Amino acid sequence: MTVGPGKPIFTRVPSDQFVLQSASLVALVSFSEDASVYLKTITFEDGETMVAMRKGGIVMGAKGKGDKGYMRLVCEYIYSQIVSTLTLKVQSIFRKSSKFDLRSMLTSTDAIIQGLIDKSESTGCLIAGSVETVALEKEVRKELERVMVTAAEKVQNTVFGVVVSEGKLATVVQPKEGGIRLSGSDLILLSNFSKVQKKTLMNCESWFPLCLPGFNANGFLYCYCYCLHEAAGMFLMLLSNVNTPAMFHGFQQARVAIGEALGAGGRGAGPGGEAVKGVLASMEDWERKVTERYSGHAGVLHFLYRGDFRVKGEGEGVVSQCLSPEGEEDDGTTFKTNEIDFIGKSAGQGRVEYKIKGTEMYVGMTGFGGEIYAVMPSVVGIDEGIRRVGRLGRRIWEDREVLFVVNPPVFGNNG
Repeated sequence: MTVGPGKPIFTRVPSDQFVLQSASLVALVSFSEDASVYLKTITFEDGETMVAMRKGGIVMGAKGKGDKGYMRLVCEYIYSQIVSTLTLKVQSIFRKSSKFDLRSMLTSTDAIIQGLIDKSESTGCLIAGSVETVALEKEVRKELERVMVTAAEKVQNTVFGVVVSEGKLATVVQPKEGGIRLSGSDLILLSNFSKVQKKTLMNCESWFPLCLPGFNANGFLYCYCYCLHEAAGMFLMLLSNVNTPAMFHGFQQARVAIGEALGAGGRGAGPGGEAVKGVLASMEDWERKVTERYSGHAGVLHFLYRGDFRVKGEGEGVVSQCLSPEGEEDDGTTFKTNEIDFIGKSAGQGRVEYKIKGTEMYVGMTGFGGEIYAVMPSVVGIDEGIRRVGRLGRRIWEDREVLFVVNPPVFGNNG
């Protein structure tokens, strides 16, 4: 990735061959007359494809044997991370001075960008535009939600409240007022940030500016972050549009109340209360059995389920969530390519798509409150493959209150 006139700010594979190939492609998009967005794709003799995308003064490139749509998607998320760090106003800098060197302002983003790339390779959440969710028993999640809503309603100018664990969503609370909603991509950025910065964030309570492009790409929110439990990588994140000492202290008091309610005092270093014990026990229990209960039950090698769960408040709003456990498939690249193909088609209840490639069969299906994409051996046959995906969908739907934040809670107007 480069900014301005070819200044590199992030490179994952520092090989001479890669640099030479990418320099040629970056030059094509850098000197395009299109001042906003430009995309260029080149296929090399070894069968690898490179995608270069320019948005204003920022150029991103991805190279590999994967689908160009998948690589473009990764570039989009990397760009969103840059905007999350600096807001969209960064583009005005390049309009005023194309030679401006942005690298000094992005020195801390390498690990976060790498985390997004790792997430794109290990799960289907970036493709689905949905955040992975921690599986919790229904009563445990409801108690967590109750505590969060109570705290949010007591602090004026709270915009969002989020609890994440190891980069997965445990719950999110949003204002009752319609139109103030977190997108799936924003939740992915938040969850990735908490996981990548885990060691730094768990050492102290933090207060920092953070732009969520899906919510408002032109300005910052201010995030109070506190580690509720070290071993579980569980973080409380409270966000406001107000940057004052009073706001920080208000969130401090909310954190104390949440910690007392959950029994999570002192960053969870102690034995903890019953609520935290319940959260941890539920997480560990479902982590052990999720693959057997879903992939094993249906007889599929790997799958992705995506669902949009409607927020209970006024107006439109959903929290897009996904389930994509590690499967038996060695290389997820082809699976991701077919996920993109299926997701890109028009939606409709009961729609079924399938594709056979070599020894594998890919099936996509809408229904059961969302969309399911699965891979299995081609010897299974089309009819049986569709039955297996249907069986998988029914099992997921039966467990939806455990697997997802089904009715994302809201809190009353307080600002």
